[in-house]
Amino acid sequence: MKKTLLSISCLLFSIASVFSQADFTLLPSDTVSFSQTLNSGDLAEGFIKVKNISNSTKTIKWICTDKTGPHDWEANICDIVNCYTFGYVIRTFTLNAGDTGTMRLDVDPYGVSGTGTLSLMMWVDGDSTGKVKYPSWNVDITVISGIGNVTANTLKVFPNPVKQSFIVSGLENAGNLSFEVYDMKGAAAKSEIKNATNSTIEISIENLPVGTYLLKAFDENNKVTGTAQLSKVE
Repeated sequence: MKKTLLSISCLLFSIASVFSQADFTLLPSDTVSFSQTLNSGDLAEGFIKVKNISNSTKTIKWICTDKTGPHDWEANICDIVNCYTFGYVIRTFTLNAGDTGTMRLDVDPYGVSGTGTLSLMMWVDGDSTGKVKYPSWNVDITVISGIGNVTANTLKVFPNPVKQSFIVSGLENAGNLSFEVYDMKGAAAKSEIKNATNSTIEISIENLPVGTYLLKAFDENNKVTGTAQLSKVE
């Protein structure tokens, strides 16, 4: 009888262990804290990796749950598929067995220093065992004055949406600038150096696929002096 009870206890313990183990893990941990000193127009970025530790493909669901910080701050969350403005909408992406994807937080402080926290809830689609994780970023941002006359408010793009090329205006006396276009996964899609002694310059993205991009302008010290979001259309 004792042997039977012991066997049942061991079996229950094994089952509990299986159900308590999540199918994915967060790296380096569930919570990432970072401090950044930014020029006006720069973005703060923080990363949390999601690793599928199961033996099968999993669809991961996530939703924003909480955001604190200065009212002027704007936050975007990028999963391995796309970027989204902070909102209470369920998003999904898929990870194959053993694969790792990156969740990126982008914060545009709009010139306002401060601290804040942004949190998500994340789970595997179809998992009824309550294995939920709560990734979160603790952010400390210090904004210093911009360089030259280029700020997030003066870096203007026209037309937008873009078919072939666009004009960047508001660049009076900015000197030589490097412009980089990033896709929504954070990969550089185009890099170009322009002399911005005139008030406007033209940049072509004709060869880039349709989608949403982030334009960043860098000065000669490789400091971000302005940003703009682009939409490439047919």
